[in-house]
Amino acid sequence: MEEVNQGPIGVFDSGYGGISVLANLIEAMPKESFVYISDSINAPYGELESQEVLNHALNHMRILEKQSAKAVVIACNTATSAAATALRAKYSFPIIGMEPAVKPAITKSSSGKILVAATGLTLKERKFAALVKKMDLQHNIVTLPCHGLVEIIEEYGPESKEVTKKLDELLAPLQPLNVDGVVLGCTHYVLIKNQWKAALPEGTRIHDGNEGTVKQTMRMIMENTTITKAHSMGKVSLMDSSQDDERLEKSKQLLQNQLRINGIVSSDQLEIELRKNNELCKS
Repeated sequence: MEEVNQGPIGVFDSGYGGISVLANLIEAMPKESFVYISDSINAPYGELESQEVLNHALNHMRILEKQSAKAVVIACNTATSAAATALRAKYSFPIIGMEPAVKPAITKSSSGKILVAATGLTLKERKFAALVKKMDLQHNIVTLPCHGLVEIIEEYGPESKEVTKKLDELLAPLQPLNVDGVVLGCTHYVLIKNQWKAALPEGTRIHDGNEGTVKQTMRMIMENTTITKAHSMGKVSLMDSSQDDERLEKSKQLLQNQLRINGIVSSDQLEIELRKNNELCKS
């Protein structure tokens, strides 16, 4: 009988953004252990060429493979578009990506008019273009490339006044904003969901791809390995390509805060390890 891999679930992003996905994964599978890679020295991926993003993703996969990861979640819409196909061709274990929640947004929209906010690279990728072509039958999807927003979230933090100012600048040319749904097409943007709510007209629905990614991860793990049935919560290991102690501690604080906001799993019960890995600097 083939041995079941009980290794951790790997998760990576270009920075803090994927922590919103990591928190949702922990809540859905609290007995699992996770290894999270934040590639801050190469952030933001949305400003890079596709081949550069793929190269960084390949390096993360090598590290996670050495950690005996039983599945990997690409917690980044840009990296999913640029790298998921190549990674799935190379590795046999499940690789789950992100996809902007365009379909749920269209389904729940009364007017059919929605705004998709994402990085420039995500909006340019063929995968996104195909998704929009499939769903946007009435040409009611407005795209908003949010240049510079990820950098501000990374530098000043999700709750900073700089983030609020940048959102106002990005949305100003679209006023009056005649949509009833907004898709957050970048995991960084999920960290500032409250600021989006404040900047948008009252009653605007906000959608992100986290829930769909978590459900797909659970399905893929059950089909290919098994969900861990330990008696206690799993462990989370956080790594950052900067090897910076302050960034690692900030990642821990953001994860704990996200879990507190969601209120499903107590962060006090979760063992969080801050780990350094010199191989992260090679990408």
